[in-house]
Amino acid sequence: MARQMLTSAMRFTLPSAAISTVVPLVILLYAPQASWLVPGIWQMVMGLVAFAAFPSMPHKIVWPGAWFLLSGTAGLFLAGQHGGLTPLMVGSPFIIGHFAIAWVLSDREISFRA
Repeated sequence: MARQMLTSAMRFTLPSAAISTVVPLVILLYAPQASWLVPGIWQMVMGLVAFAAFPSMPHKIVWPGAWFLLSGTAGLFLAGQHGGLTPLMVGSPFIIGHFAIAWVLSDREISFRA
């Protein structure tokens, strides 16, 4: 059973891990002036992983997924308008999103105990 769960999780995460590795490398090698795009792209990929994992995760995972998609899009928009990223624009969405994912997963565990 553990092997099936691991295989299922890898099926969702490996493509996004490849994208999250290859795209920044290409940007840094061939267009380093556009490196400000990388955090927004990572946030959007994390949102897509949350939606891809929907069948095997609690249904509330949609909210952190939507958060990552929207905050990544907003971060790219704001960074494009202002010419760069600030630590607040990069760090805050990741912190909020990861706490939201932790809340969803801990809520799932609590429901199994009952």
